[in-house]
Amino acid sequence: MLIQPETRIQHAVNDAFQPLALDIFGSLVVGFNDADPQSAELHTADFGACRLSHITASAHSVDGARAVRRSFDPDAIKLILQNEGHSRLKQANVELELVPGSWLAYDPTKSYSLDNLSPVKQLILQLPRHNIPAAALQQLMRPNKLDIAERSLHKILYTMMSSALDQVDGLDAEGQSGVGDALLHLAKTLVLRIDPEDLERSAVLLKTLRMRVKAYIETNLSRSDLDIAELAQKMGCSRRYLFRAFEQDETTPSEFLWGLRLDKSLERLSSPKFAGASISEIAFSCGFSSSSHFSRAFRKRFDISPSEARHAKTLN
Repeated sequence: MLIQPETRIQHAVNDAFQPLALDIFGSLVVGFNDADPQSAELHTADFGACRLSHITASAHSVDGARAVRRSFDPDAIKLILQNEGHSRLKQANVELELVPGSWLAYDPTKSYSLDNLSPVKQLILQLPRHNIPAAALQQLMRPNKLDIAERSLHKILYTMMSSALDQVDGLDAEGQSGVGDALLHLAKTLVLRIDPEDLERSAVLLKTLRMRVKAYIETNLSRSDLDIAELAQKMGCSRRYLFRAFEQDETTPSEFLWGLRLDKSLERLSSPKFAGASISEIAFSCGFSSSSHFSRAFRKRFDISPSEARHAKTLN
């Protein structure tokens, strides 16, 4: 029996929503419309120095009157992606409307109010102040709706934010930190409006993409239909960019996928946990759809047959 990893996501529903919100967002006052039944759900997880949260909630207000001035406060800078619903943020004599697709960056160390005028779905990325350049902080003296004219940049950030919480349990500590570094890099790119070509050349993003792809492959290894097209779609990038991410390892996504399938099959052939499984069952559990294809590929990689590998382990 495989041991499931401990989840790294905090989750709160309805009555537990506000205590968790206060814990991760600071001393806020959250109010729901008494005339409507409260429905609220919050998922949140740390990614290195960043924190990513997903909120699904009925109409409610958030009063952020408390001024937090600690440079190390995790709630120092917020980037909100409005997925669904209509909201209105007021801060520093500025009033901004949020509709689906809106991106907003603001500094919650300055008093603000956020009225969610309808049921909403929001992704909220919290960025530590000490990692934000002075030029960006100066721009955030007032809240900013970000211009996401560069569609490829929008897609990279949206896909990473929307998938990160689903993938967090498949990442090790280095992977989580890497995703956080990439999210921070992307957020700074948006606020400072750095040339997207510089972003695409970033070694940080390529390394993080590579880790995300590897984690996704490991989670879905048993699926024989897993292919490069799906990986590119799930990661929100082109096939070309996906292959670029693996250049540092001097391999390709396809070679990594099939190599991992063979390595896992060898591991399982040698494991007492799979002693009762047939060779075909092990092959299928590693994503092979044909026993003959598995045997040929196995012999080509390890220079022995699957049955010889199992027998050799038994003798040892």
